[in-house]
Amino acid sequence: MKNKDKKELKQIAVDILAGRIFTDRDIPESHSIESHFMVLAFMKTEQIEKLLKDPPGLIYEYISKAMSRAVNGLPVFSSMQMLSQHDTEIVFDYCQKLKEAIDEV
Repeated sequence: MKNKDKKELKQIAVDILAGRIFTDRDIPESHSIESHFMVLAFMKTEQIEKLLKDPPGLIYEYISKAMSRAVNGLPVFSSMQMLSQHDTEIVFDYCQKLKEAIDEV
């Protein structure tokens, strides 16, 4: 999976904290990820195998792209974006630093 540049990762962190992004981490254990990121349910075998060989660190989408329906109050998407495992660590490190900076203000 291709890594994103630092500027884009910082923006993703800001948008996660601002509540503009829904992630796979927001899905309760009682829900399937496919019920919120529907594209996963329609993947071909080859696509699934490719995803399993290089699993994403984070699956996410902007709330503004949510469909008009929801599952138990949580958004449903017909699209998704992914971060590599490396980029996911960076984004959540940025999130932590941003939270700390906000708490200090």
